[in-house]
Amino acid sequence: MLPKYTRLLTFLLALFCSPLAAQDLQFSQFYASPLYLNPAFAGSTQGGRVSLNYRNQWPSTDANFVSYAGAFDYHFADVRSSIGAIVKVDEMAGVYKNTDFSLIYSYLIPISDNIAIQPALQGTYVLRTLGYEGLTFGDMFVPGFGFIDPTAEEFPRGRVNYLDISTGALLFGTDFWFGASVHHLNRPNESTLGGLAALPMKISLHGGYRFNFSAPYEQREKSLTPNFMYKRQGTFQQLNVGAYATLEPLTFGLWYRGFPLTQTTEGFPIHDAMVLMAGVKFGDWNFGYSFDWAISELASINANSHEISLTYTFGSSDVTCPNPWTKRRRGGVGFRR
Repeated sequence: MLPKYTRLLTFLLALFCSPLAAQDLQFSQFYASPLYLNPAFAGSTQGGRVSLNYRNQWPSTDANFVSYAGAFDYHFADVRSSIGAIVKVDEMAGVYKNTDFSLIYSYLIPISDNIAIQPALQGTYVLRTLGYEGLTFGDMFVPGFGFIDPTAEEFPRGRVNYLDISTGALLFGTDFWFGASVHHLNRPNESTLGGLAALPMKISLHGGYRFNFSAPYEQREKSLTPNFMYKRQGTFQQLNVGAYATLEPLTFGLWYRGFPLTQTTEGFPIHDAMVLMAGVKFGDWNFGYSFDWAISELASINANSHEISLTYTFGSSDVTCPNPWTKRRRGGVGFRR
């Protein structure tokens, strides 16, 4: 068992002493966690929405991250305003844990009868801890009994909390959207060991267009929605590009994730994963499952990931930002101006 935890400790040292430490949690189903992607998605259904997300990253490795997120948003049409909230937990085997709570406000600005722009502001409280509860060491081993003694090893135990400010904007209509978001505007110090580690800003661009193939007045949606998401944080860059197809009540999606325009130190293009998704809609509820198939150098150790999303929408009007869980309206958009 010792070699296993030696590898884990080596990974942790590399993680917290390298640019990887500055990378935010990512959800492969970024359209199913819209408030985490961009606070300007708050109220984009023109009603209410509750979403739950679960991600199990690299479960076959020692560096297994498990993440949970819950979000709520609601649009108040009379004042063209929306509010939102996010609770998120990201942890790794009792060694690393990040908990945060966000509040969001967005304001709808109609540009025409069927196009609007929506800016937003987000404030987040973050609590981050670093411990060693999940590790075992050689001096803990008792022959015949296993790892039962306490270790004499001493490690710094870190804890930090801070306020994080983010913003975003969304341009959208009935069948398209384009958004931009900037997280960590104030670049808070995220060091858990008392040093200085300013969190780099994360910049994201994302958008998509829905091609509708349903016959006039057909209630069952048939559509294809190509979409993309680009993000940059520090020196790290990533591109998600793909599409989802809807044949109500089923939805299927496929995405490529990576950044092939840059190369690794060995001279190979940077590829991360192919993401496969399947989902089903039942009433106002929507369920999605996705699988990240690793195509990077981690593919040799089966560093794949699983993700589940559950979304409930209510009180939506004729205005909506396209996503795989929202049926296209046929009576026109009709923003209140």
